[in-house]
Amino acid sequence: MDILDKPYDHVVIFDKWGTYNGTYGAFTYESTPDCIYGGIQGTKKYFISMNEINKGYLPGRYVNIGEDTVAPAPSLPNVGNFAQISKVDYAANFRATSSQSSAIIGTIPKSTIIYLIDYSSGWYQVNYNGQVGWVSSTLITLVPTGKYVTLIYAYQLNIRNSPTITGAIVGILIQKQYAEVTGYSSDGNWLKININGIQGYASRKYLNYIQ
Repeated sequence: MDILDKPYDHVVIFDKWGTYNGTYGAFTYESTPDCIYGGIQGTKKYFISMNEINKGYLPGRYVNIGEDTVAPAPSLPNVGNFAQISKVDYAANFRATSSQSSAIIGTIPKSTIIYLIDYSSGWYQVNYNGQVGWVSSTLITLVPTGKYVTLIYAYQLNIRNSPTITGAIVGILIQKQYAEVTGYSSDGNWLKININGIQGYASRKYLNYIQ
């Protein structure tokens, strides 16, 4: 990130993460002289604890695109599963290779569900809008349970306008795609799903909840 901003209150220039006197937080530069957490009166370099940062400071980078620092992510899904962009304000950087110095080929909006292709030293290779690139593992979390489904036992599945095999086909769901569950048929054999703005019913026996 470039700054830490507490809206309508305070903003500091971010330098690096670290520990000062046993307290983890951010080393920053700011214009307000203060002695809190090791700041020296009359200078512009200060340390802000993580506890203080969590009281309303937001990271900013370019146009509020989330930082993509490299860090291991042991609690994240394995390759071959889905994850969600979440630890950003608006969007995550989508890079050409698994490096923070790599070219940014786009951004992925917050709350987007992504398919994890590969993993390398704190980075996940993902497929987004037909393009393959890398996202920092620090920016993703597990997909919320009971909300999204993916296809099993078939390569593609018809989405119909009613919960019956005679219903008109309005779209298809294919392998490695996900759909949001918005309802159920009265007999429970069909799920009402939403994918890319297409809404309809799909047979429940071919669908599996993510996570």
